[in-house]
Amino acid sequence: MIKWFNKHFSPIIFIFSAAIAVTVLLTGNHYHLFGVPPPGTDQLSMLKAAVGMYNGYMPERGYLYSPSYTVFLYVLVLLTQGQLLLMMLLQSIVCAFTPVFVYKLCRAMRMGFVSAQLAAVLLCLYAPFTLLAVAPLRAGPLGLCFLLFVYLLVRGYCSKTLWRIALSGVFGGLCILGRETFLPVMGVPLLLLFFGDVRRRINRKQLVVFVAAIIGTLLPVLLYNYIRFETFSIIPGHFNNILGSFHGERALNHRAEAVFSVMRNIPHQMYLFLSSYEYDNSVSVYAHQEVILPLRLMFIPYNLLVGLALIGIWRYCRNRGIVLAGLMVFGYAATMLYFDLYYRYRFPMVPVLIVLSGPGLYYLLTRRSLRQLAIPLLLLLIFLVLTWDSPSKARRPQERYAVVQVFIVNKMYDRAESYIRQLRREHIPVRPVLPNLIRALHADGETARAETLYREFRQLELDGDNPIKE
Repeated sequence: MIKWFNKHFSPIIFIFSAAIAVTVLLTGNHYHLFGVPPPGTDQLSMLKAAVGMYNGYMPERGYLYSPSYTVFLYVLVLLTQGQLLLMMLLQSIVCAFTPVFVYKLCRAMRMGFVSAQLAAVLLCLYAPFTLLAVAPLRAGPLGLCFLLFVYLLVRGYCSKTLWRIALSGVFGGLCILGRETFLPVMGVPLLLLFFGDVRRRINRKQLVVFVAAIIGTLLPVLLYNYIRFETFSIIPGHFNNILGSFHGERALNHRAEAVFSVMRNIPHQMYLFLSSYEYDNSVSVYAHQEVILPLRLMFIPYNLLVGLALIGIWRYCRNRGIVLAGLMVFGYAATMLYFDLYYRYRFPMVPVLIVLSGPGLYYLLTRRSLRQLAIPLLLLLIFLVLTWDSPSKARRPQERYAVVQVFIVNKMYDRAESYIRQLRREHIPVRPVLPNLIRALHADGETARAETLYREFRQLELDGDNPIKE
């Protein structure tokens, strides 16, 4: 039975991951959570660009475009005739391959079956993975691209096959076209050349093929931008717009101010990169978890993954594959420190991080003496405490009000009332949402209940918004 499970684990974990994603998508769609992105968001800009390509219009100049993800959306538009639900369904199925290649990468790194399987399951139990897989955001597919880049690089190194190295370069190029900050990350594998055993297995032809594949993937987009916009860049004007957005207009005109702002912001961004809190942007993990039950069952916090990954690096630091994965995670983190690190910004490196977390968890589970466990468990506990942020304290009130509104729109009045009372217990003002519930109850014929809540609301006005009495 175990041999059969090990042999067929890849299709098993794919079906498991896809089933979770489809369930989350259909449940969220039932509650009207996965609609057209709101105006002003980059995902709406990329969707419009993809639909424009479908209608025969090439993308306009704009820093919000992610070339590789826009083309991916264009393919989904072709396959679905622009039906957004079907597009998200196809994207979730594509992203369901991520746990499969987490498992395959662990095995390619000579990790045992159980270590590799634990890593794949950890990813499936991490809520942002499924949420980003179904939402029209680039982070999910970009995470898969980055994982495939590392996987094919490891396989190409082990087998010395040029086509795998070339394909790795192609996925590296797609990563850069997905987010320009990946450009310096593509040079991280060269750091392994400091190890003599790695240098002996690498020749000039492999390096040339790797670099040529990356350049060949980037070249069509560079030429398109040069011919149409007269700029030989991946996304025209992207860097200045990003710099201005995160560090102010002054940073655009004074490079010294920009450098100072970035350096001053690094400690806070490093903490955000390690923090358990899923700093929301565009799509809130916590708001969706409160409405979609399957997401609530995904209980793995981000900082636990980081802590387990640190144990994995410490325990298997002589494994060159583990070293490569660790360097890739650190390299990606270093390129993101001048952003505000929303959870979807850090997600693209999570699949590679989990490749380290699985062996770390396996190490803890297989220690048979408390003496062996004491130090790593103590350090893990200290790390978790230092990087833990309570979502109930960190979340913005507007996000909580949006959850109440979802309950009201879907006529889930009991949950809306219960949630409002929870907000009161947490000392969050409910004046912005309680009248909405009262009006909805009255319009739906539940007059007596609406009047009861109205009296409570009037009492809130008199008492200065003190907690509702149970």
